[in-house]
Amino acid sequence: GGKLSLSQRAKSPESSSLDEDDEEEVILQDGDWRDFRAKLVMNEKKSFGSPSAPPSGNNGPRSFTKTGSVEDEKFIVDDGDLDGIGSLFRNEFVEEIAPSTSSRTDPDLAGMTPLDPSQWAYDSGDVIEQGAVILGGVEQQFGFGLRQQYFHKAAILVLDHSDKFTKGIILNRPSDLTLEDDINPGVKWRISFGGDVEGLHSRHPDIVCLHSLKNEKAVKASISVMKDIMWTTFDNAKKLVKSGVAQVSDFWVFVGYAGWAPGQLKGELKRNSWYMVAADSGTLLKELGRQSEGSDPRDGGLDTWTLLMNMIGRSETAKEFSGGFDDLMLKEWAFTNLLSTEAGGGAGRQQRDPDEFSTNPELVEQLLSLLESRTEPP
Repeated sequence: GGKLSLSQRAKSPESSSLDEDDEEEVILQDGDWRDFRAKLVMNEKKSFGSPSAPPSGNNGPRSFTKTGSVEDEKFIVDDGDLDGIGSLFRNEFVEEIAPSTSSRTDPDLAGMTPLDPSQWAYDSGDVIEQGAVILGGVEQQFGFGLRQQYFHKAAILVLDHSDKFTKGIILNRPSDLTLEDDINPGVKWRISFGGDVEGLHSRHPDIVCLHSLKNEKAVKASISVMKDIMWTTFDNAKKLVKSGVAQVSDFWVFVGYAGWAPGQLKGELKRNSWYMVAADSGTLLKELGRQSEGSDPRDGGLDTWTLLMNMIGRSETAKEFSGGFDDLMLKEWAFTNLLSTEAGGGAGRQQRDPDEFSTNPELVEQLLSLLESRTEPP
């Protein structure tokens, strides 16, 4: 395995400015403690079962059945997995990447990101931490069909978590809207809807730029979220492009974020509003890359949610709640808010300058309410 080391980095965009030269840092080398934990989870799952088929050599996958549950769940362990992590998802999902185990092609997986043995994801219960993914739940009593449709089947990456506040950005709400660049003439940045706080209709939007750049200048200007995924400000991203060490295509730009006050997310987890997921960075980067290739904003990012639900063993739930009222309402919201008028939608002009954003009274009210909930208890 790789060597783990600590990373000392400020937790605010201001302290990660390109203009600073004296930041002390130790870069994470060739490893990720989350990978190590995933391996432990995989081994724990193996310990509850026995092989359902003999190993097929060092390079063949072995199937283990988890017993002691109402419904047996099969997991594949690939002996050729170089990082030793393995993939944690149901057998039918692995059949797409291990043709030797089956020649069947599941039509429900059409259009999904192809998986490989180094990808993993598992349901992490109620563990909230930086780098986790919050999936929109579908089993709660009241869904998001009638209000806040953008949270329906959302995949939210947690950027920061403490006992005072939790901040995340929605990964699967791409748009065809673009931001203009004031320091790189002619350059446009395609944006995604990151959340309803300081978002698309805010006069001063919060803009987060995810990337996986390795060069020193980019790393110094960024804050690590997890292995191979960092974020920086829009100003820093523009400067990196200006300096020639990055291209616009190296970034995924999110406007707005989702925020939770102390204890709020825990309570929502108890009400089945969300599923907490631990996933490898490769899976998330592949999904972001797929969205960058021209995914239709009107789809509402449902494919990403379905992929992750399958990977954590909730494929039956995903199928049961597919194509219903809440899905249709999400797509209607996406058509109105993520698709430009040039493309037939209702989201306004494609080219927008942050200074021209108008303030939506409803979002202002939500923000004020959130700020009040952030106050520390006496």
